[in-house]
Formats: sequence, structure tokens, C-alpha cells
Amino acid sequence: MNRINNSSVITDVLWERKVSDNISQNEFRLKLTVPPSIKVVLVGEGDQLGNWQPASGVEMLCEKLPYWYIPSALKVSEGTNYKFVLLEGEDVVAWESGDNRMWIDANKDLGEFRGLPDFRPRMAGIVMPVFSLRGEGCEGIGDFTALGDFAQWASMAGMRVVQTLPVNDTTITHTWKDSYPYNAISTYALHPLYIRVSEIDSSADVSELVALNGLETVDYDRVDALKWTLFRELYERRGGETLCCSEYNDFYNANKYWLKSYAVFSYLRDKFQTSDHSSWDEPYNYYYKELEERVIKENYKEVALYFFLQFHADKQLKAARNKARSCGVVFKGDIPIGVSLNSVEVWKEPHLFNVNGQTGAPPDDFAVEGQNWGFPTYDWYAMSKDNYRWWKQRFEKMADYFDMYRVDHILGFFRIWEIQKPQKSGLMGHFVPALPFSADELRSWGFPMWEERYLGVDDNDPNTLFVRDHSCYSMYHPRISAQFTQRYNEVLDGYEKDRFNAIYNHYFYHRHNDFWAGKALAKLPELIDATSMLCCAEDLGMIPNCVEWVLGQLQIASLEIQRMPKDPHCLFSNTAYYPYQSVAATSTHDMNPIRAWWREDRGLTQRYYNDIMCWGGEAPVDASGEICRWIVEAHLHSPSMAAILPWQDYLAMDEGLRKPDAESERVNVPSNPDNYWNYRMHLSIEQLEKATDFNATLSELVRNSYR
Repeated sequence: MNRINNSSVITDVLWERKVSDNISQNEFRLKLTVPPSIKVVLVGEGDQLGNWQPASGVEMLCEKLPYWYIPSALKVSEGTNYKFVLLEGEDVVAWESGDNRMWIDANKDLGEFRGLPDFRPRMAGIVMPVFSLRGEGCEGIGDFTALGDFAQWASMAGMRVVQTLPVNDTTITHTWKDSYPYNAISTYALHPLYIRVSEIDSSADVSELVALNGLETVDYDRVDALKWTLFRELYERRGGETLCCSEYNDFYNANKYWLKSYAVFSYLRDKFQTSDHSSWDEPYNYYYKELEERVIKENYKEVALYFFLQFHADKQLKAARNKARSCGVVFKGDIPIGVSLNSVEVWKEPHLFNVNGQTGAPPDDFAVEGQNWGFPTYDWYAMSKDNYRWWKQRFEKMADYFDMYRVDHILGFFRIWEIQKPQKSGLMGHFVPALPFSADELRSWGFPMWEERYLGVDDNDPNTLFVRDHSCYSMYHPRISAQFTQRYNEVLDGYEKDRFNAIYNHYFYHRHNDFWAGKALAKLPELIDATSMLCCAEDLGMIPNCVEWVLGQLQIASLEIQRMPKDPHCLFSNTAYYPYQSVAATSTHDMNPIRAWWREDRGLTQRYYNDIMCWGGEAPVDASGEICRWIVEAHLHSPSMAAILPWQDYLAMDEGLRKPDAESERVNVPSNPDNYWNYRMHLSIEQLEKATDFNATLSELVRNSYR
């Protein structure tokens, strides 16, 4: 099955078909997905089937891709030979391969079109965090309504995808520290701050919030305080009627499997003024069904506030999705690899998590000491016992709003970088699951004997060559970047360094390929088949060799960043050689956009200017609009099925529109655990809509790249 062409992106939006009349579910059905310009024709023996002449055949009817039906009025004699043909206008695109079919009245399911050509949809898109949106109706922060408006502008500019960062609730402290969108307290609940208050009640006084629209960045603390005050006022005025309406009842019944526990958790978080459920009074510090029902019964009015807010958040995001779809645009969401330790999920189902493990990433060019995200790691064995229900439900909920999704750090489905508490440094982690070494195996690699001098003074000492396995103390993993330690450079002799390097390279680049491929293939197929969304990977960092093969087998699109080539021997990747099954992007939210990157490293910029752009002479200090346009065009013309670039990089092409200060365009610095995620568009959506020259240029670039 072609997962890309049969995703809802293609069947429900990009290649959507007008519903045909006179279709009965009892009619003969053929399965295939083709572009809107293609007709599916039944040809065969006899005048009724056109005597094998495609132009005279019977055109099939489509109710909804990928299903096609024979017109109900057509009557064919049993035993008649026939085939299907694809036409574009009057031209034959493809005859069905193989032997002729034979008409059998009892056979209602005709299967798939045999030998379907490889139709390859291509699309352009734009990345914009919801909180970064700026519209005249926004209330101090971007919201779901503005997301729909932004999609409408994106359609004007030729885009077909609007990608967001995660939109789940991250309310932990009611301060700016909650701005981190990857630290969700719920994998289902939407962030209340993305609700537009005035859409719930047009008489609400949002003047103070609207005044915050003039600020350069999001004032998270003030927005949170003002909105929650208004939420409670609205709930007092409108809560009763809302919780009694049929639309709310439908929402509640469809979502109560997560909504009730989320609302109880949120009520207790505010009651105890902390989301750290381990510090709540007994018996609230652990979840059980009777507790949930008792808290709802005894505190219904307070708990139902969160029902009320989630109902409106759901309603507004679905309205935005429908608005986007109506103009041919889909939303691409983002599934974080982790959830907060202080989340409703960990409170409710702690057996699914390793709460003493902390997720992170080994060192890379952007964080030389690695990263410690602080999320608990998953107990995949426990999750497998109910066939990964937790993940499937998470994906299914996301499909209510999105047609594409980015799996953040998809490498976590192969293995995760785990740092055991109380360690803080990402350097002190090791992969889980992994195949550590015993002392005997290390000796077999040429270490004359296993000696304690290869270890630090204790398990917290970063000056060590090996990290003890978190679950088996007598097994060892080479410490990442150990070659930079004093112990490696001053304690080991030349022979020992050679042997250590051999062990190190074997462990990090060869030992686990088949092992990790098996782990990913045990989880991912069922998860991505749980919905019709199109799955895209964030597969950056220290990538095992098996990842490319697994993603190819599962038809998951890779992420291609020119500054982070998959080939370790290249300084930059070549956009002209990207695989079709990929998403091309100039940068991510964790990186500097084009203009600020251009100023990061003068030597690197010069290499890019001469070797990649093939422009002669000295590279300018700043990236001109012409340079930025060249880079954008290179990505749009790549073979990738999707080119989805940050808004900042598109706008960089226009020196009159782009932000004067390039350094202020970055969304996140991953090496900073206290990063304030408050970047905001400096132009409003309404101003963008009036930027006719820019919109015409962007639309032309997209059109000329056949996206």
C-alpha cells in the first residue's frame, strides 16, 4: 500500500474528488488513488464496454478516494473480459497490467488497480508556531482562530501545508516557564491559551489582551494571568448553558476517556499549586478510578471548568482545520517524543514509564555536552502488553486536527538516550535499549584486563571512559565523547587508546543496527496505521544506519536539513539529491534561520557561498534577499515530496518586509534549558495579505517548482 498517496493529505484535500451521484455501496468497487486530472475507465468486450477503445469505455465514479464504483445502471454479462485504463483528457496514461479480468457478478470487491503508475504529489508548506501568530483579532498570543486565517494566507501564496509546533497543554506553573511546547502535561488536551476568548463571548472585555498584541514578543505571564481571569468569568456566565448543549455532550462522550482524568489533574494542580503530583496530599498523589469519580462528584463545578475550556479549544481548532481544508491547505502537527514527568499521563499510568530515567540526546553540533530533556523514558514492554494502546489513542486524537504529523525524535522508537537520575549532564547517558559490554568482552577486544582506572571515582564522575548500565551494574557502555576526557588522554597508553576507539566505534556505529531496527519495526507499523495521517520523521542527530532502511520500508518521510547532512563526510547536503520520500527544510525551530545562520561562522558561510551556491568571490557579511531567495528556490526545486520552510526564511527574501534584526528571529536554543519560547511574527496576517508583491513572488516560486 502506498501510505503517502492514501493518506488523508492526498485523499481528503490535495486530490479530493467531488462526490459522484448514483453510487450504491453494493456496487462493484475498485481501489486506487490518482490525481484529479486522471479518469478511471472500464473497457472491455462488447459495445457497452467500448470494444476495448478507452475513449468509448465506461467512466468510473468516485465517492471518496481511494474507492471507485461502476455506475449502477451498467449491466455486464458474466464472463465478459475487461480491464481498467487511466486517462488524462483523451490520452492514455496507463493500461492495467496482467491478464484480462473476467466479470463475475458475485465478486463485488475488485481489489486494486494492477500496475498503478507512481504518481508523486509534491507540496510546499510553511512552519509557524501557534503562539507566534499575530493577527488583529489575537489576544496577546497566537491562537487557533489565527491559525485558520494564516492558512488562508498560505493558500494565497501557493502553500498546501501549515506546520505547527506541539499544541498540547503545558500549564505547570502558570508562568513563562510553561512556554516550552514539548513539555506537555497531557497528550490529548489542547493548550487553553490558544483559545480566542472573544469567540466564546463577543461581549468579553479583552482590551488588555489586545493591547499586548503590540509587543514585539509574547508576554507569556501577563497573557496567562489575564486569560485565566477571563476564562473563569466566562465560565460563570456561559458554563451552565454550554455544559447542557448537545454539541458539548457529543464532545464529552467522544473524549471522556482522557478528558475526565485531565480535568481532575488540572483541578488538583491548581488546588495544590503544583503539578508535581508526588507532592500532593494523600490520597491524591496517585490515580485510581474511584478517586477520579469522587473528585468530579464533590467538586463538579470547579472540575467542569476544564471540560468547558477543552470543548472550546477543540471547537476552535476544528474550525481552523476546516477553514484550511476549504482552501486546499492541511495542518501538520508535531508529536513530542516525551511527556512531562508532572503530567496526567504519568500520574494516571505510571507503569508505562521509567520515572528514574530522563530522556535526552547525545552531543551534536548544537549541544556539545548533549541534552537532558528531563522526560521519563517509556517502558516499551509494558506498552506492548495492550498492543501500544497509549500511543494509538494519542495518534487517533491528533487526527481530529491534523492530516500530517512530525514525529519528534523518531530515533526514540529505535532507542532513546537515557540519563539516570540524579545525573544532569547529557554526557552521562547511554542508549536504551542497548547491548552493553561485560568485562570479559572488553578484555576480548584487547584491553589487557578490566581495571577500575578506566572508570571515574564514582558513577557521577564525568571523567570516565565507561558508563555503567542503568539496569545491570556489571555491564558497561563507552561514555559518549570520552576521547575528550582527562582520563583518556593522560591514563591510557597508545595501544589502549586504539583498543578503546575500536570498542567505541563498534558500539556507536555498528553493534546495534539489526537490534534497533527490530525494536522500531515492533512498534511503528501499527502506530502509523492507526490513522490516515501522513507520517514524517525528525531523524536528526546521531543516526543509526538502520534508520534510513526502516523509514523507507514504512514509507515515513525523512527530514532533510542542508546544514545537517546525513552523510558524515559532507559539510552540506545537496538539495538536488534529496530522496522523494522526505521533507526538505532550510532550518528547524532549534536552529538559527537563514540570515542569523549566515553570520554564525564566516568560514562556513564562505564555503557555502562558493561550493554550494557556486558564486565567486568573497561572501557578503549579511545574507541579502537574493541569497535567501536562492536558498529557498533550491529547497523548493528539490525532489522531496514536501518543502516546508520556516516563515522567517521565506520572508528573508524580501528586504523590505523581513525583520530588521535577524538575531531575534530564532525560536529556541536547545542548549538553554530555560529558553523563553516567545518569538512572534513582526507583521500581522492582515499585513501579509496586503503584501501583494511578496505574495505574487512566493506563489510564482512555488508554481515554478511544480508544487
